[in-house]
Amino acid sequence: MLGRHFKFLKVDTILAVTAAGDYSEVLTSDGSKGLVLKSMKEWEARLPAQHFLRVRRSTIINMEYIDRVEEWFNYSFKVYLKGLEEPYVISRRYATRLKDRLG
Repeated sequence: MLGRHFKFLKVDTILAVTAAGDYSEVLTSDGSKGLVLKSMKEWEARLPAQHFLRVRRSTIINMEYIDRVEEWFNYSFKVYLKGLEEPYVISRRYATRLKDRLG
């Protein structure tokens, strides 16, 4: 049996949440990652909407950590978060939500 431990996180330390099968992976501002048995739909319902935005079916990001947004091909965008080298790609379907939120 795998060992389990629980860690309490402050919501403002969460950079992103990504789907990982039946689990979700939470990435925090200190660079740590953890698997949680929670669906993306549950995360979307629980995280404060003024700070978090779903950018793909499989990804929710913390808007407070956005460093820059670049246009990409086929009306999609790349979003770079502070402290991360690899960007998240925002699908065309969710790009409108991002534009609305960034004003």
